[in-house]
Amino acid sequence: MIDYNNGKVMEKVKEIPFYGEYDVVVAGGDVAGFGAAVAVGKRGYKVLLIEATSALGGLATMGFVNIPLDFVSGIGKEMMNELDKIEGHWHRNTNIEKHKLVLDRMVKKYNVDVLLVTSVVDAVMDGNTLKGVVIQTKTGRKYITAKRFIDATGDSDLAYYAGAETESGRPEDGMSQACSLEFILGGVDWDKYQNSE
Repeated sequence: MIDYNNGKVMEKVKEIPFYGEYDVVVAGGDVAGFGAAVAVGKRGYKVLLIEATSALGGLATMGFVNIPLDFVSGIGKEMMNELDKIEGHWHRNTNIEKHKLVLDRMVKKYNVDVLLVTSVVDAVMDGNTLKGVVIQTKTGRKYITAKRFIDATGDSDLAYYAGAETESGRPEDGMSQACSLEFILGGVDWDKYQNSE
């Protein structure tokens, strides 16, 4: 609870409970963050993936944005192969729910811990060294420590909280490119398209 006193709102100082310690914490569960977390998990490290929305995949799932991944290798290729197995490949049968399912199965396969609907809200610093992150969950704030951190948030949240220099938009006016609209194109012979040069 926050006190209101003469037009000022003051947050009480309180101890933040410890959530856990990891080898690697990845902030941001978009396709890049997912790939980073799975790559670490495949190597046997203890990894935590933190995502602010209710599903992994970022704009590819939560934003319905077609991200062209036909050229990928490694983790991306494994993801595409898994999508093909359940006829969930983006270009053949646009199915966001199947895409979410594949991402969930892959993080589970490689023992990646996941926190959804969880935001990074601060950094725990020791001088210039990042030691942990403070997260906001439905049950309140918690802090997590790790040996390494990966910032895959769309807005460089973790880097910002850690005091790193960040920039946004064009240098001359700060303007950014607007998001593009998504559309679905039907009646395409995908196999023929892929085999044409």
